[in-house]
Amino acid sequence: MTGAISAADAKRELESLVGIAQWPNCTKYAQEWKERGGKVWGVLDSYVPEEVLIAAGILPWRVRGSRRPFSDLALQHRPASSSPYYNHVVQSVLEGELDFLDGIAATDWEQDGSRAYDLLEYWGRPGVGHILHVPQAKRALHLAFFAREINQFIGAVEGLSGRKITERSLREAAQQVNTVRSLLMRLYSLRQRQQGAVSGAECLNLCLASMTMAKDEFIPRMESLLPYLESRPTNGNSGRPRLLVVSDFLDDGAFLDLVEGAGAVVAMDDLDTGSRYFWGAVDTDSSDILTAIAHRYLLDRVPCPRMDFYTEEIDQAIAWAGDFRVNGVLLFYLPWCYSRQFRIPMWTRRLKAAGIPFVSLEREYCLFQPAQLKTRIEAFIETLQ
Repeated sequence: MTGAISAADAKRELESLVGIAQWPNCTKYAQEWKERGGKVWGVLDSYVPEEVLIAAGILPWRVRGSRRPFSDLALQHRPASSSPYYNHVVQSVLEGELDFLDGIAATDWEQDGSRAYDLLEYWGRPGVGHILHVPQAKRALHLAFFAREINQFIGAVEGLSGRKITERSLREAAQQVNTVRSLLMRLYSLRQRQQGAVSGAECLNLCLASMTMAKDEFIPRMESLLPYLESRPTNGNSGRPRLLVVSDFLDDGAFLDLVEGAGAVVAMDDLDTGSRYFWGAVDTDSSDILTAIAHRYLLDRVPCPRMDFYTEEIDQAIAWAGDFRVNGVLLFYLPWCYSRQFRIPMWTRRLKAAGIPFVSLEREYCLFQPAQLKTRIEAFIETLQ
C-alpha cells in the first residue's frame, strides 16, 4: 500500500498494523512467512543487529513470551529469582508456541538472559542459536571487539541460511532498517504536540509491528499511514500531565493504556521496544559497513542500564523531558532485573536535581492484575496536578 489513502482506509491500516504487533497475531505473521518459504530467526533483545538477518533474507522477529499469568513450566528449570521476561520466553518455548522459529539470537544484555539462552541452546529449541557478547564500555578497543562479534554472527547466519552475506547486501539491509528508523522518528515527533494525535500504546505497537514484519512490507504501509496520523484530530488531552515512561522488555501496550486511563498522557518513552530500538542510524556511507553497524548498536543508540556509560540514558531522558514537555517520569522495572534496579537511585538523584518528578514501580511481564498498579500510578499523577 503506497501513496495517499482515505481516512477510512488509514484507520483500517492503523488497526491492522497495531493488530499484527499483538499476541497471537505476531506469531501468525511469522508462520505465514514460513509457509511462503521464508526463514524466521527470533531476536531476544534490541542489541542484536537485525541488518545481518535481513542481508541473509531471514525475517528478524522480536521474541515475545507466553501470555499466561504464571510461567510454571519455566520455573521448573529456572530459579524463582529470575527475570519474568525470560521466564515467559522459556515458558513459550516449552509450550511449543515458538516452534516455528528456525533460529534464535541473543546478547549478554544481562546474565539472567544468558542463562535462559543456555537452556534454549541445550534443548536445541527453537532451532539453532547464536549469542553476541556486547561490551559494556565504548572505547575503540570495545568497538573493534563488537565488530568481530557481529562478524561471527554473520558466519552463523550464513551457515543457517546457506546464503552469503556480502558487503553490498549488508549495506542495503542497513539502508532499509535506517528507513524504518526514520519513519518511527517521524511518528514519535507527533508526540511533541501539546495535544497528541497518537497514544502511547499505538506508538509502542507500531514499533513492535516493525520488529514483527518484513521491513520492505512495513515501510510502504507506514509511509501511507503517517500522513493520516499527522493530520489526525487530536484527542483533547492537553490538560493531562505528560509522562515519560521508562522500562525494558515491555511489549504489552496494556501498560501504557493503563497509564493513560489513569489520567496522564504518555508523551514519550524510553523503551528498548520503543525509542531505544530505533534511535540512532547506521552510517551507510562508511567504507567499513560492518564497523558502522557495530558503532550504531554500541555507541549511537540510547544505552541500556547495563552499560558503564548508562548515565547517558538519564541524560537523554532529561533532554526528552524538555523536548516533549514532560511533567514527570514513570519507571517500570521488572523484578530481578538487577541492571535496571541498581540504577534507580541514580535516576532518583539526577531527576530530582533536574526538577523532574520521578517514581519507580515494579511490574510483571504482562498486565494481569492492573488494579494495584493503577492506584499507584494515579497517586503519582495526583502529585503532578
